[in-house]
Amino acid sequence: MGLVPSVYSQRNAFTPHLAYTNMKRHTSDVSERLIASARATMHEVTARAGHCRVVVAVSGGQDSVALLHILAWLREPLGLDLRVAHIEHSLRGEESRRDAEFVQEVASSLDIPAAAYIVDAAGAAKRLHIGIQSAARQLRHKRLNEAAQAHGNALIALGHTQDDRVETLLLNLVRGCGIQGLAAMPAFAPPIVRPLLGAPRQETEFYCEENGLEFRTDSSNSSTKYLRNRIRSELLPNLRSYYNPGVSAALARLAQIAEEESTALDALAHAALDRATLSSDGQGVRLDSAELCSLPNWIARRVVRAAIGLVSGSLTDIEYAAVDRVLVGIREATLGHRFQWTLPLGNNRVSANGREVEFTSVSAPASPLPAYYPVAIPGETNAARFGLVVRTSIAQEAMNPAIASAMTAEFDAEFIQGALVARNRRPGDRLHLEASGGTQKVQDLMVNRKAPRVSRDEVLVLADDCGPLWVVGHRIGARARPHGLTKSILRISLEPLAAAQQE
Repeated sequence: MGLVPSVYSQRNAFTPHLAYTNMKRHTSDVSERLIASARATMHEVTARAGHCRVVVAVSGGQDSVALLHILAWLREPLGLDLRVAHIEHSLRGEESRRDAEFVQEVASSLDIPAAAYIVDAAGAAKRLHIGIQSAARQLRHKRLNEAAQAHGNALIALGHTQDDRVETLLLNLVRGCGIQGLAAMPAFAPPIVRPLLGAPRQETEFYCEENGLEFRTDSSNSSTKYLRNRIRSELLPNLRSYYNPGVSAALARLAQIAEEESTALDALAHAALDRATLSSDGQGVRLDSAELCSLPNWIARRVVRAAIGLVSGSLTDIEYAAVDRVLVGIREATLGHRFQWTLPLGNNRVSANGREVEFTSVSAPASPLPAYYPVAIPGETNAARFGLVVRTSIAQEAMNPAIASAMTAEFDAEFIQGALVARNRRPGDRLHLEASGGTQKVQDLMVNRKAPRVSRDEVLVLADDCGPLWVVGHRIGARARPHGLTKSILRISLEPLAAAQQE
């Protein structure tokens, strides 16, 4: 659903407190510090933007309510032209509806025009085969951008605090990240501005209490099924108790340093991108392969990320592994192998030959080129299309489970039928789930595991003449699984091609 002004107009859910209607404000050091910091940030970003139009994203929670109250207070001295946008994700039923009513009433009491977006996060997650939190984030960003465009390409003010930044840093760290992930979230990334990013969450809580501001509490924030919530409620308290009471401030400093250094590196990367660009339009970017491949890895990755950002408009959910795979494919293409791949979670295609690489936005996923690599036993095989080296060896005993990983698998060598190959998925592929003979279509396996549609044909499959043995990243089949009478074990390990080439 699009932007719906005043979609929640009832006044029976919440009666505005005097703190909203009269804009009364106390003057403690905490409140003054928050307001001064927000004022300095907004003064700088509006000067850089050349206007004072701001859409304030308000969930109804303490941080966004504090932000809205502060910006309303700064409205006259800074000349801010404010709008409120609320995103209703359709996830918590009546609770979500009451949150939206609350935000509408608060905005009305402050005489700030408000609009609500109603989105179906659960439906989008199912349709895109991604997690609900990822779907909600994507929809939220999209709707906020629409709200900003409707308000004359306004800035978007978010109520993130220092705690949010620290949680995001740890979230990125445990998943694996580079320096961009350590930066977590910047204070200003046009059109987004985060005026409270330097403040701990306890300061927004204090501000709301001191100024008599009511706010809503999202019940899902206490659910430990979400990794961010577990980091907030379990990991961070343990780090404070057993390692460093000031760990949040320390990690916030790390994020700030990473942001500053990442910004400097991005400037170098964009200069390198300009030098490598052969042509660029709204649908794609063509780069000179030789120029790109002459760059060291640390800047080449950033050039690839920047090119992806140009054609997709966003780098959300573009992870290191995807960027590295693209870079490896481009370099292999200079050796005579043609490379083509559709990036996960979007219709953005990368194709390369020995002379140039093209990043394009397409209306439908690309049909993958066939990939087929006979695997040496024992030995090493470069599976360039997958950005991996396949290493095989013969052993007499099974690997110690303590050193096994998702990138290793073992099979009874006597049960391998014919040649072992590394290839992409084929129509009709079936994987044996049980030694007794039960099978499942690889396509169905990936659907059940919520693999993105655009990546299903690109998955690496290790197979012999009788079909798949291992759908990498998803499941190892049972047909050739080692057992008590196994005499010879085929051990297979996978390693990123770039890392293997550096050995």
